[in-house]
Amino acid sequence: MLRTRLAACLCLLVSASLLAAQPAPPRYEVRRLHDPNGTGKFYMGREIAQVMGHLGAGWLDRPEREKEIGRLLSPASERGPEVSRFWRR
Repeated sequence: MLRTRLAACLCLLVSASLLAAQPAPPRYEVRRLHDPNGTGKFYMGREIAQVMGHLGAGWLDRPEREKEIGRLLSPASERGPEVSRFWRR
């Protein structure tokens, strides 16, 4: 009985150490096919954008942005098909 328990504990320790030794999948990927405005680097499945300079401030501070963000944050049933497609990427 004691031998069986020791063997079971040893098996658990060995399997746990083997699982811990496996490296985690990389979070960053580099893909050849990507958006021409992106960097080609992906983090957790989403492409990293180019760095935006101070000249892009006008684009961030535009009147229609609030409507766009409101639609993105609304429940899925209220979203249009193009917004739902955007979030499924």
